[in-house]
Amino acid sequence: MVAIPASAGMTIRPSSPARSRRGAGWRIALLAGVLVATFGSAGAAADDKSELVGTMSRADRVLAETAALMEIARKEAAIKDEQQRKENDRKYRELNEWMAKKQIEADIRLLTKKPPPIEESAAMIRMDMEIERAKKKPMTVAEAKAATVDNAIHLDIQVKSKLLWDTRQVVAKIQGQIGTESNPLKLRLLEKQLERQTTAAEALLRWFHGPDWKYRTADKPDTDQRPGRPTVEQFSGHASGILKQSDAYDRELRIVRQTVNIKNIMQDATEAFGSGRAGPGGVSLHLAAEVEPPLDPGAIKGAEIAGGRLHLNYGNERLAFPDLPLDFLALAIRSIYGGEGIVGGKLIADESAAVVIDTGRDRYGELVWNKEFLPSPRPRPRDGGEMDLMLGPAIGLMAAPEPSMQRVLYYGPIADTRLGNVLLAADRVILELIQGVDSVYGKPLPPIAIENYRSSLEYEARAALAGTSERARPARRARPAAPEKWWLDSTFLTWIPEKVVLTRTGDALSFGPVRMKLAIWSADGQNDSLDPYDLWLGEFSSRHYDGLAVRFPVLNDLKTAAQTVAIIRWLKNHRVSLDTSWADHYSLSLDPVRSPATVRLPHVELIKNPDGKPMMQRAASGR
Repeated sequence: MVAIPASAGMTIRPSSPARSRRGAGWRIALLAGVLVATFGSAGAAADDKSELVGTMSRADRVLAETAALMEIARKEAAIKDEQQRKENDRKYRELNEWMAKKQIEADIRLLTKKPPPIEESAAMIRMDMEIERAKKKPMTVAEAKAATVDNAIHLDIQVKSKLLWDTRQVVAKIQGQIGTESNPLKLRLLEKQLERQTTAAEALLRWFHGPDWKYRTADKPDTDQRPGRPTVEQFSGHASGILKQSDAYDRELRIVRQTVNIKNIMQDATEAFGSGRAGPGGVSLHLAAEVEPPLDPGAIKGAEIAGGRLHLNYGNERLAFPDLPLDFLALAIRSIYGGEGIVGGKLIADESAAVVIDTGRDRYGELVWNKEFLPSPRPRPRDGGEMDLMLGPAIGLMAAPEPSMQRVLYYGPIADTRLGNVLLAADRVILELIQGVDSVYGKPLPPIAIENYRSSLEYEARAALAGTSERARPARRARPAAPEKWWLDSTFLTWIPEKVVLTRTGDALSFGPVRMKLAIWSADGQNDSLDPYDLWLGEFSSRHYDGLAVRFPVLNDLKTAAQTVAIIRWLKNHRVSLDTSWADHYSLSLDPVRSPATVRLPHVELIKNPDGKPMMQRAASGR
């Protein structure tokens, strides 16, 4: 189909059957009229050629101008991206400096034993609070309106830049067709199309550059002259917006949004945990008591609870055990005699100092346990690798995917009980001794009146100020790389009973020496290569347990729990019959408590200068 220009001044209608009988001469006359109306007389051919040359020259300029504009847009977009990157770096640097300042202030208060201001504490530097502070504030109405207008402008730029690019492609295509076309009629039509497309491109260029835009080349260049590409400095206006909304830019924005999205970070961390991680990084009440002097096993006839007290039927005598908390006693019986402290799973690793079983994600996941914390004889795996471990009552705290949080693992029926909370609180004492801050509120602890006590911060600060390598960790012996064995890179700090002694006095059994210990261990048994501070803390806490119990009374409750469990384990090891119905029916709801599934982890760090000296030392001396 051929489009007839409106300047022809006539309308062509289909011929009717009646008119079809006319001769061929009228068709020749009609075609001649159309050609004259379209192209003019033969004498105007030279003018038409000149007009075509002018249109081609304008088209060449359009191609050069749009190519230059696209190049400028690319460069300006790159400049703006670099500026945005520097701005983001500046913001992150300011945030890090703010965090370092707060850490230094907390460190100074910790070493000088000065209480923090009411509105601040070491908890302010928890990672979760920093994430909250780094979050963008909600938009105001004015900001929302401005953002809407800005988005509309960018959308307009995107649409018009796409149209300009498409128009440029059409102009280049028509130019190529004109160079190869020999039919005068088609050549004239292509010229008209080129004129319209060039005019449209010029209108778009004026939109980008402003209404006063003109070609940067001469008004009447030679027919063979190609306009040179303008430099960046020659253009102004909206060029940078052309690529503002490009796919590449959107992809970069999506990457940035995903990078700072804490939900995505937590999801990735959760997936990285695999089937879960668990262990006795807290308290293990594994030890059985010793009776001195030993009793005759043949004379032991059984044990019973009467009058709210545990008794041992020994020969013709009835020996009373020490007075024990009844809720502790009931839970110990349920765990050991009732089997509620047993955890089963498939053996996945047998390390030098620990076994690792997979209990499934619905329970504890991959569970590592020190072999010394298992009753004798140690269990062996059954066919298929399944094995049962007597663990409870015990507790562990392991890192959770969420920042600044730890997962609480209750072994045995101790969740939502006073015993479970005692074990948890005792485990938190380890954290407080390490950090020197309250594990709940993040405030520096009052001075601990035990000679030579040091928090990890003070230990490292003294080592740094003395210029020693006191905190340097010795290198471990080489072992095959096994990144999936996370337990080989873990250090466990566990409160355990080291010795529980019962002595007979008349018709009663009373407690003799009781020693508690903070065990520091690793699954591969290479304890000598662990962090020196951890090893020092284990020895210090074990030696000064009773002194620490004055400062942390929950350690007295932990010792009582260890004594209670040790008695029941002694009965179980000697196969003493015990009616468990009392424990099964003992009501723990008289004083209901709640046990948390997760707890927060305060974070305190020592900031050093490049020379390795604590930054807080200089600040502290100026006070």
